[in-house]
Amino acid sequence: MDLLCNDIRYVVSKELRAPISSVFVRGIGHHGAYYTARMGEPFFVQILQGDKDITTEFSHGRLRDLCYAEGFFDRPQLRGPLASQLPVAASFLRNTLAIYFDTGELRMSVPGPNGLPGGYPCRLSANGAEIALPDAFTLQDAIRINEEGARYDGIEEVKADGTVVFLDQNVRNMEEVLDYSCKELKVSELAERAQELNTKLEKCYSRVGIAKD
Repeated sequence: MDLLCNDIRYVVSKELRAPISSVFVRGIGHHGAYYTARMGEPFFVQILQGDKDITTEFSHGRLRDLCYAEGFFDRPQLRGPLASQLPVAASFLRNTLAIYFDTGELRMSVPGPNGLPGGYPCRLSANGAEIALPDAFTLQDAIRINEEGARYDGIEEVKADGTVVFLDQNVRNMEEVLDYSCKELKVSELAERAQELNTKLEKCYSRVGIAKD
């Protein structure tokens, strides 16, 4: 979600013909809504220009059109894991430095603060993450948005112990394409499941003639 917030800062500053440094965004939403659904619902962004709240000037539809027009969803898919992870690494580093240097910095959207699903605006310091929602939102509102967004990524729920429960349709798709069956993924099984999935993927690549990077 932090990546979407940066894209929105750019297109808003361009529309306003204002310095990008004058635009700040607070984002609530899940990877599924931003990436998998290409800015589909549900997500929420509060947009500030300086101290002025200009959120109502930029509907979801307008933001989506601006991001599409800018080509943010048509970026070339560079081969190899490093190239596609550079923006993610930059976001991670900003969060890490805010914690390490105890800045108390307000970050646009932080993934999984305090074990919650999805992304939330937070102040980061040596004490960890303090969720800083827009005034109109309760924590339960924000959690609901993220849980709904997670369904775009095939996640039905995340249990209190961290077990991920997948939607039935996604389980069936994985069984059909990869011969891989997993309705619930437990934290204790991550390494074993990852190895199993990698083996299944290699067989699939070989079957359809795709060279593995």
